[in-house]
Amino acid sequence: MSIAIRIALVLGVLSAVAALGAWGYRAIYDAGLTAGRAEIQTKWDADKIATQKLADAAQASNALKLEAAAKFNQETIDAFDQKLTTALADAHDYAVRLYNAETHLAAGSHPVPGPAGVAGAPAAAAPSGQGSVGIGPEPSGLDSTLGARLTECDANESQLSALQAEIVPQL
Repeated sequence: MSIAIRIALVLGVLSAVAALGAWGYRAIYDAGLTAGRAEIQTKWDADKIATQKLADAAQASNALKLEAAAKFNQETIDAFDQKLTTALADAHDYAVRLYNAETHLAAGSHPVPGPAGVAGAPAAAAPSGQGSVGIGPEPSGLDSTLGARLTECDANESQLSALQAEIVPQL
C-alpha cells in the first residue's frame, strides 16, 4: 500500500471522525437547546402565574377601595342633601313667618291684645326680644336673621356643589 492510499485512508477516517464529532456536537447542542427552552418556558409560565395572582389581588383591593370610597361619598352627599333640605325648610319657615309678620303689620292687627279690654289703651308691651306683633323678632331683626340663614344656605350649597364636583369624577 502506497503512501498515497494510506494518506487517503487516514484523511477519510479523519473526515469520518470529524463528521461524526460534528454530528454528535450538534445532537448534544440541540438536546441542550431543547432542555434550556423547556426550562425557560417553565420559569416563564410560573412567573406569569405569580404575576397574574398579584394583579388579581391588586384589582380586588382596588375594587374594595373604590366600593368604600363610593359608599363614603354617597354618605357625604346624603348628609349634605339632608343639611340642604333642612336649610331649605328653615328658609321656607322664615319666609312664612316674615310674610305673616308683614301681613299683620300692614293690617294693623296682631295677636297681642290691649290691657284688659280698655278702649283706646296702647297695646301691651311685647315680651323681651319680641316684635310688636308678638311672633318673633322685629321685622328688621327678622330680615337680618333671614338674610343670615339665606347666606348660610348659599354657603352650604356652594360646599355641596364643590364636594359633588370633587366626588363625581371618582365614581
